[in-house]
Amino acid sequence: MTDESNIRIFAKQLEEFRVKTHERLDLAKQDLARKTLAKLVARSPVLTGQYILSHKVGINEPDLSYEHTLPTLKLRKNISKGKQIGTNIGVNRRSVEMKAKSVGQQKIMQAGYKDTIYISNSVPHAVNVEYLGWAKKPALHVYGLTKAEMRLQAQAIVKAFENKKL
Repeated sequence: MTDESNIRIFAKQLEEFRVKTHERLDLAKQDLARKTLAKLVARSPVLTGQYILSHKVGINEPDLSYEHTLPTLKLRKNISKGKQIGTNIGVNRRSVEMKAKSVGQQKIMQAGYKDTIYISNSVPHAVNVEYLGWAKKPALHVYGLTKAEMRLQAQAIVKAFENKKL
C-alpha cells in the first residue's frame, strides 16, 4: 500500500468516527433536554394548564413567544355530592402534560450537537410560580430545582462519554 492510500483510509476512518461521535452527542443532548422538559412539566402547577403549555423550547435562542389562548376548561364534579360545580374549574393534567411534552420534543429532535437548546417560560405569572409564590402558597422553584438536578445528570453523561460508555 502506498502512503496516499493509507492517508485516504485513515481520513475515511476519522470521518466515520467524527460522524458516529456527533450522532452520539446529538442523542445525549436530546435525551437530556427531553428529561429536563419532562421534569419541568411534572413540577409545574396546573389549574388552567397555561403555565405548563408555556414551556417553550428554542434552538440557539430562547423562544419567548406567549400564546394567550387557554386550554379548554371543564367543570369538575363534586365527588361528595355527585354534581358539577362551577367554581372548581380545571383541566385534565395528563393531557396538558402530554401536549406540552410532544410540542417540545418535536423541537428538541431538530437540535444537533453544536446547537444550544433553551427551555423557557414567558407566561406573565412565571415569576410568581418560580420566586414569589401565591397567597398561602410558597414559591415552587420549578426551573431552579430542575436545573440543579439536571446539572448532575449532565455531568454523569459527560463522564460516561469521556469513558466511552456512551
